[in-house]
Amino acid sequence: MPRYRILFLDDEPDAGFFVSELLDEDEVVTFTSPTKALTCIQKESFDLLISDITMPEMTGLEFYKKLRATGNQAPFVLVTGHRGGVPEYEEAKSLGIELLHKPYSGSDLLNILEKLIK
Repeated sequence: MPRYRILFLDDEPDAGFFVSELLDEDEVVTFTSPTKALTCIQKESFDLLISDITMPEMTGLEFYKKLRATGNQAPFVLVTGHRGGVPEYEEAKSLGIELLHKPYSGSDLLNILEKLIK
């Protein structure tokens, strides 16, 4: 039985595969479409939500806002290659969203998981 149920959203399918492999003790449900991920979240519950910040359909920050507008308060992480100077990055920081910086290691991901899911 998995420890945690995690939704991972990234427009690059390989990223989802990488996270699924790293978190092999958990159930990781991956999406490449924010719209499909939002539909799933309305029907199913997750212990943690992880989203890339830059995607073509909508940004990770837009995804976060739509998610919160539904009342979902699951812990949320934005994955970013930025370290500042980008409006979405700065807004995410101001909203208190946990940020995971690319490139990240398995231990980086596990540390965030343990920090946000208690």
